[in-house]
Formats: sequence, C-alpha cells, structure tokens
Amino acid sequence: MRNKKFIVPLISILLVAIIGFVVYIVLKDKGIIGGNSGNSTIQLITVNYESDTYDTSTATTITGSTDGAVDINGAGASDDGRIITIANGGTYILSGDISRQISINSAKQVITLVLQNANITNKNGTAIYIQEAKRVLVTSAEDTENTISDGESYSTNYGEEDVDAAIYSKDDLVFAGSGTITITGNYSHGIHGKDFIQILSGTLAIDSVNDGIVAKDYFAMKDGELNITSASDGIKSTEDTDATLGYIVFNGGIVNITATGDAINSISRISISDGNFNLTTGGGAGNTSETYNEWGRWQSTKSKDTSGSAKGLKAEKYIIIANGAFVFDTSDDAIHSNTSIVINDGDYAIKTGDDAIHADTAITINRGNLNITQSHEGIEASTITVNDGTISIVDDDDGFNASGGNDGSSTNGRPGQNNFNSSTGMIYINGGTIAINSRGDGIDSNGSIEMTGGYVTVDGPTDNGNGALDYDGTFKISGGTLIAAGSSGMLQTPSNDSSQFSISIVFSSVQSADTTFTLKDSSGNTVAEFTPTKNYASIVISTPNIALGSTYTASVDGESVTSITTNGVVTSYGSNARGDFRGR
Repeated sequence: MRNKKFIVPLISILLVAIIGFVVYIVLKDKGIIGGNSGNSTIQLITVNYESDTYDTSTATTITGSTDGAVDINGAGASDDGRIITIANGGTYILSGDISRQISINSAKQVITLVLQNANITNKNGTAIYIQEAKRVLVTSAEDTENTISDGESYSTNYGEEDVDAAIYSKDDLVFAGSGTITITGNYSHGIHGKDFIQILSGTLAIDSVNDGIVAKDYFAMKDGELNITSASDGIKSTEDTDATLGYIVFNGGIVNITATGDAINSISRISISDGNFNLTTGGGAGNTSETYNEWGRWQSTKSKDTSGSAKGLKAEKYIIIANGAFVFDTSDDAIHSNTSIVINDGDYAIKTGDDAIHADTAITINRGNLNITQSHEGIEASTITVNDGTISIVDDDDGFNASGGNDGSSTNGRPGQNNFNSSTGMIYINGGTIAINSRGDGIDSNGSIEMTGGYVTVDGPTDNGNGALDYDGTFKISGGTLIAAGSSGMLQTPSNDSSQFSISIVFSSVQSADTTFTLKDSSGNTVAEFTPTKNYASIVISTPNIALGSTYTASVDGESVTSITTNGVVTSYGSNARGDFRGR
C-alpha cells in the first residue's frame, strides 16, 4: 500500500511536468516565449492553406433577377422569399441579383459558393450568414464582378450572437478566385469570422463603417489583391485566450488599406514573408495633433479620443518581416509592437506623424531598405540592433531612441504606450548604412551604445538642448565609420574606453548648412567627408583610418579649420558651450 501511495502522486507529477514541457516547446517554437532580444525566438508563422479546388459537375445554381425572384436548380438549397438556406455540403453557383440573405447551416460540411456576376444584398441584416459548416470557400469566377452588402440596420433577431458584418461566419472562411468581390459593410464590419479567415487569390474590395476584416483565430493571406477602406481598423485579429492563435500572416499578395484606425491590428503576432503593402491611417502623416485633434502626435494634450489608435502594423506581441514592399502614410506609429520587431529584409517608404518603428522591448534590423522621410522619432525601443541594411531617417525628435528618452508619446494612456525603464537602454550598430537627419538627438540611449561596424552619419540638431549623440552610459566604438554633426551645447563623443580612435571638433563659429566638412591625413587622403543640410557647430568623426599620433587637417568647403594630431582615444579641438565634451 505504501508503494501504491507513492507511485500515484509520482505519476501525477511526471504527467504535469511532461505537459508543461510540451506546452513550453510549442510556445517557444511559435516565438511566444523566449529571450528579451526577440531575435532568436521570433519566427515566421507557417499556415496550412486550404484548397481552392471544387467540383461543378453536380453544382446547384442559384440565380436571382431584378424583380426579386430567385431560381434554384439542384439540391441542398431552399428559398422562403426572405432567406436562401443552404443545408447540404457541395458547390453552389450564384449569379444575378439576389436580394436575400444567404444562410449556411450544413452540419460541419464543406460548402463552396461560386460567384458569377452575383449581386447579393440584404437590407435587413447580414448578407451571408454562416451558422455552421466545416469550411466555406467563397470564390469568384474568372472575369466576373460580384457585390455583397448588408443593411444599415438589422431588423433580424440573431439572438445573443454579435452578427455585425456583410459576411458573418462562425466557422472557417476562405476566399479565392480570379474575379472581383466587392463587399460593403453598411452596418459595421465587412467580414467577421469567428474562426480563421484565409485569402488564397482573387480581388477583394471592402468598404465598411467599422472594421474591414475581423478574424478571431487568425487571418492569413497567400496571394491576390485586398483593398480596404474602413472607418476603424482595416484588418483585426481578436483571439486573446489561446496564446497560439490571434495572429495575422501575409505570404504574398497586394494589400491596400485606408483606415481611420489601425491598418493591420493583431492581438497577438504579425508575420510577413512577402507582399506589397500600401497603408494609410488616421488621415495620413500630415494629421498630427497640431492639425487634426483626433490623431497624430499622441503626446499632445489637445482634445482627442485617447483610446484611439491609427498605426500601420500593430501587434500586442511581436512583428517579424522577412521581405516585402511597404508604403506607410500614418498618423500614428508606422510599425508598432508591444514587445519586439524583427526586420530581415524588404523595402520601406515611411511617412508618419509619430514613430516610424516602435517596440517596447527590442528592434532588430538584419537587412532591408528603410526610407523614413517624416517621423516624430525614427526607431525607438529599449534595445535597438542594426546588423545590416540601408536606413535613412528624417525626424523632428530623436533618430534612434533607446528607452524613450524625452519622448512624450508614452503619455496619456494611449493603446500601445511605451513601457520603458528610464535608466536602461542599448543601441548596437554592427553594420549597414545609416543616415539620420534629426531635430532632436540623432542617436539617443538612456543606457549605452556599441558600434562595431557600418557607416553612420548624423545631420543633427541646431539647438544646444540636443546633441548629435546622447547617451547616459558609455559609447564604445570598435569599427565602422561615424560622422556626427550638430550643435555643441550637449556635445558627446565616443567613450575613452573605445578601441577605435575619434576626433571631435567644435568650430569657432557656426558653419552654414550645405557646406562640406573634410578631414584629410598628412598625405592628403580623405579620411571623412560630410555635407550637413543644417547649420552645425560641432562634428565628431571616428573611422578605422584614424591612428594615434597622426596629424589630420580639417576644412570646410576647402578652407582650413585646424590641424589635429591625435593624442588619445578621443582627440578634441575647440570648446563647447558647456566647456566639456561629455565623452565617457
């Protein structure tokens, strides 16, 4: 008896341990748990797409006419003059003007709706109501134009269900085809799915008074074209109780979204392997708080709805982008995650009234071409890592900001607000070509900066309250080229414990914008050259070509400024307004 009493609890403990280990592996594999950097654990999400094939040999045809009559030829469907009910699995070909609700209740069978120039309208409720099915495929026939719309108000009683879309589905929903489907959500959403929604092919155009597409389990797009105009979010996922669901995936296709709210909003994760995206939110980057009360630079205390959000890509967990072409014109952050963002490649054209790329935890950029032409802050996270790529930033505060700095966008309790620790932060620059044109600090870390490679230029601030470089810990540079021009009142240089040498110059008078600074060695070889677009009072240069004990000549537009012989890790010329260089 004593052995039995011992074995039973032991088995229970082992089962709990095994189950816990399996859950851990699943969550780790999906990138839901892992390290703080978000780089080693974040992975693209794999989706098993459904088939778009179907058989028309035994299809039932449903044909509507302008006088309201409907002709049904075949089995599985019935019409009571108000609702067309599909009760059996199979293929149904819809055409003509159908002024009825299409209701599917097929006891977990597969249904295919083939739209052949069909115009489906229900002025009293949802147009397509999927109550029960294993899966429903809605496909558009080649070279056809199809429309689906619901009523502005629903007279039909759907009980306790939140039926609120032109197409409402309680089960899996798939779109495909080689024609066009135009969906109008007059009551609320365009499409609302309580399980998953997949787009395989075809063209979908959605215009809605609320969200364009709402998917509970997940949304995934393989190919095709998706055009959404919405008065709230473009695409939204909502499953927040199952950590393995709630994601949004793009593997290709063309996506054009104009939304008053977020363009793409995931309660969980966003995974993009490819595609072409054109995302406009909140009226665009021009609608900052100074010009448009509801959206824009969120730290403003002007009258607005602080519960609103108008981001391009937004995820509560992580965002990973492997490739793609992106055009952002957003009032709020262009790319925003409450945890981490990984960019492996792609082309990005970003205009925003707030941050271009923001993550509360970490941003890792491995490759890609990022052209940020308008932003409040360029790239912001607790930890920023750039391994490669081409990055150009124009901003009116900080270019790189680790741990928030003076960024006011973390105030007012807006969704996705910063969760930064004000005393820490890291910026790692290991490669790439980075050009920052900043009104505030060019590179700002509340912690430290480490640079091992790359080519970085900073066209920094003109006011003495900001600096081209700003850090609270250390700035260790061991490789790459750094040229940072700007004001002199808050001047900082790389740290004295760096392994690469630096030269810092404070000019006796402010140099004019668009004048070229040149640093040459004693043989007349150009070591560094830079033409700031704004007035500059100081410049910091660090390259592998600067050596200890060597003499260099600095000039502006060919006119000599000074001759400098390096005498330490950081060699300084001139005096800033503070009387020090704040190099650590």
